[in-house]
Amino acid sequence: MKGMNYMANTCKKAASRILAVVIVVSLLTAVNAVSVLAEPADAAITVTNGAGAIYANNGATFVEAKLDVYVDAKAGVNYYILFAGYVDVFYNGANGANGIPGGSYYKPPFESGAWVATIPGKTAAAHRTELTAENNWKISVPKLKPGETYEIRIAAVKSGADTAVYGHRFIGSGIEFTSVIKGSDIVSTVAIHSKEASEASGTIYIAAYNKSGALAYLKTGDFKISENTAGTFTFTADIEDYKTGEYTFKAFCWGTNYAPLVPAIELK
Repeated sequence: MKGMNYMANTCKKAASRILAVVIVVSLLTAVNAVSVLAEPADAAITVTNGAGAIYANNGATFVEAKLDVYVDAKAGVNYYILFAGYVDVFYNGANGANGIPGGSYYKPPFESGAWVATIPGKTAAAHRTELTAENNWKISVPKLKPGETYEIRIAAVKSGADTAVYGHRFIGSGIEFTSVIKGSDIVSTVAIHSKEASEASGTIYIAAYNKSGALAYLKTGDFKISENTAGTFTFTADIEDYKTGEYTFKAFCWGTNYAPLVPAIELK
């Protein structure tokens, strides 16, 4: 009887492993498994400003004027600006300990909502424009209003099959954001500092996090500033119940479309 039970349990475990493999394969197939599993044509697509500055894959850059960026092209690889045919991956919270996503190969830490990768999909059939030596592998980023975003996706294709996809987000700025701890308050100021920006609107978020990284406090303040209102806005958040040393703080300044206008400020 023990032998039969052992065999039954062994079969159940084997069946569970087979089912898990089937599920994983099915999920990969849903995002074009051939492209994901194949060796990328160019696993490190490099995009620069033409003068040495590199724009990180899946990163963001705040800009105040129109901008030209360039692909550092490699021999034997075709490059395309993609308008479809890719899948973005965002971090939606931790499944494991210490804020590390369970089963993920992406390198932590990530904040919730962070854009962590772009995966190639059906790029061969997607609407796209080829980048070549004739156009100097150049992509033009237009002038953006404060908070307006412009995202580019670039595919690298070799032998017509293997594909890697690069992504970068450009965000219109033109404002200055400061945030400091003064006594039991956090005082934040938004100011227009660019001649290109005549007005800006959005929301300031002041967040407090406990030692485990959980959100413990959030205060928001909407603003709309222009040259007609002296171009400044000041917002104060009371943090008397959240002592420094026991909590960490962050200040965010986002536009009306929930895109950041400037990088977040960390306060301790």
